[in-house]
Amino acid sequence: APRSAWATTRGGTVSRRVLQFHFPRKDPVRAGNMDLPPSMGACVCFSFQRAGASELAATGEMVVIQEELMPVIQALRLGDIEVAAIHSYTLGEIPPLKYVHFWGKGSPEKIATALRAALDQIAVKR
Repeated sequence: APRSAWATTRGGTVSRRVLQFHFPRKDPVRAGNMDLPPSMGACVCFSFQRAGASELAATGEMVVIQEELMPVIQALRLGDIEVAAIHSYTLGEIPPLKYVHFWGKGSPEKIATALRAALDQIAVKR
C-alpha cells in the first residue's frame, strides 16, 4: 500500500493502521554498567492514526534530558498538543532522563509542525 511504502522509506512502520516512528537519542544512555538501547526506552516515539476525513491523532513519548524538557513542552503547547504526563522510569541512568507523554488531534500539517518543533529541541540521531 502507498502509505506503508511511504513510511518505510522514512524509517516508519505501519501496524494496524497506526503509523509509528522512532528516533533514538544521539548520545548513549547508561544504566549502571550497561548501555540502555533505544529499543529499551531511550528514544522518541510518535504514533499517528487517522481521525476523521481530514484530521489525525498523534500520541507518543519523548525521552529528554533536563535541559530539553521545557523547550519540548513549550513547542508541544504552542502546537496545541497536550502534555499528558512527565515522569522518569529508572533511577541512576546517565544522563538522567524524563519521559514526556503527549496527545494531539488536528490537521496533519499542524500536528507535524508541532512535533517537528519539539523534536528539534532533542538531541536525536539525524
